[in-house]
Amino acid sequence: MWYHIKSIEERIKHRATLQACPRCGFYFPKKQQTCHHCAGMSDQEVVSYLARKKRFRMGLGKYMFIAAAVIVLLMYLV
Repeated sequence: MWYHIKSIEERIKHRATLQACPRCGFYFPKKQQTCHHCAGMSDQEVVSYLARKKRFRMGLGKYMFIAAAVIVLLMYLV
C-alpha cells in the first residue's frame, strides 16, 4: 500500500507502476489485466458503487465541517 512509503521519490516510483481504470477511475497495478475494484461488476453496479462512495465522501466532509465549527465555538467560549 502507498501509506507505508515515506519519501516522495519512492511514492513517485510507486505511482509509475499503477494505471487508472477507465470504468471506475481507481488505480491498479499495470501487471494486472483488469481492475480488481470493478472486474466482477456490471456497468450499473459500478455506477451505483461510485455514487455511494461520492455520497460517503460528501457526508464525511459535512461532519468534519460541523466538528471543526464546534471546536472553534468551544475554543471561543473557553
